[in-house]
Amino acid sequence: MIQLARLVALAATVAAPASAAMPAVAETSAAPTFHRDVLPILQSHCQECHRAGGPEISGMKAPMSLVEYGEVRPWARSIRRVVGAREMPPWGATHETSVGLANDRSLAPEQIETIVRWVDQGAKAGDPADAPPPREFQDTGWLIGEPDLVITMPEPVIVGDEVADWQPYVSFTLTPEQLPEPRWIKVAEYKPNCDIIHHLTATIVPPPPDENGNEDGNEREPFFLGGIATGSEPREYPPGFGRLLRPGSTIVLSLHYNKEPGPGTGIANQVTMGLKFYEPDEEVRYELKQTRIGRFFDFEIPPGHPDWKIGASMEIPQWALLTSFSPHMHYRGKDMKYRAFYPDGTSELLIDVARYSFEWQIAYILEEPKLLPPGTRIEVEAHMDNSEERGRRFPEIDTTRPVQWGLLSTDEMMHGFVTWSPIDEDEAKRWGGSD
Repeated sequence: MIQLARLVALAATVAAPASAAMPAVAETSAAPTFHRDVLPILQSHCQECHRAGGPEISGMKAPMSLVEYGEVRPWARSIRRVVGAREMPPWGATHETSVGLANDRSLAPEQIETIVRWVDQGAKAGDPADAPPPREFQDTGWLIGEPDLVITMPEPVIVGDEVADWQPYVSFTLTPEQLPEPRWIKVAEYKPNCDIIHHLTATIVPPPPDENGNEDGNEREPFFLGGIATGSEPREYPPGFGRLLRPGSTIVLSLHYNKEPGPGTGIANQVTMGLKFYEPDEEVRYELKQTRIGRFFDFEIPPGHPDWKIGASMEIPQWALLTSFSPHMHYRGKDMKYRAFYPDGTSELLIDVARYSFEWQIAYILEEPKLLPPGTRIEVEAHMDNSEERGRRFPEIDTTRPVQWGLLSTDEMMHGFVTWSPIDEDEAKRWGGSD
């Protein structure tokens, strides 16, 4: 994949002189060492991916191991550069607005300083006795652990040799053997089983009322059950929050294949998904929904413009619990901010994804769901870069033309997804809401 090739190139690049990447930190008498100071940082922020047998995340796999000193030392200058530029670990939100996010993988300023000092002062190994115990990993082949239900597309999609960019839809219905009774979904993971899927999404269409476990007979809306894009990871819902999967539901997969056409490039592909459920005796109080705050066919980014602003908003009609943000743009996307404007006239910056990257589709998950009163307006503001410099960074795009919304990666999108659960007044009081 193009993104994986870029990641390998990024890691393999010999860094510019250290002073060119970030101002040098003055030497101190207690020079950092690998075993005492740097290894704990790598264990907590890097080794999840950077290790032998590490996971493949949506087509991307870390190109080197950062477990032993002998593995890390050759990459010291490159590590200094990418952590100083906050390119690694991948995380787009500012440090200030990352407070309270459950999956924050970013380095604190003092951790960056430790790595910079370690490199500037010789990248010394230090005493192995100072090292923490090795981090242990249990690899099941799934990032979520062993699923409760594994579903594979019944029939393969045939991607012909001539295909360059194709986005088919595939749908199939769950059998009674696969799902005999309703179950609450806790987390979902998708395996593309090929290296030419750019992204995929899954929508669940519940069965009609009174059929196959729709207990109350009410119509149920289809719901989005995530998917994969470059660098995205499966995310577990907060305790007590979930999606109800009913027997007889239909799964609709939107697939995006992208490859170089030519003889022998075609494949037969079957996507696999794994689901983990709540146990039957676990209480699930909140059913989640995902809403897209964005613009579609009514924007145009001028050619050559380095900072074009696009905005969108939505009003929350009732009490709600907000659980996560998922910004989505393409190659020209620079940043995205979410702000809440409350009925009492106050406002709040919810998150500032100042370093958006199309190659790392990250969901930002709140440690504690945020209570929103009825009438709250969430505004999303994004900036796009269609400059010549952007075109040099991403040769796929043509920055000499105006750009509109489109499905292709070389077109553009502006979607600020939010995941939330509507609740009633009594439930809002449990979370601190007033009458």
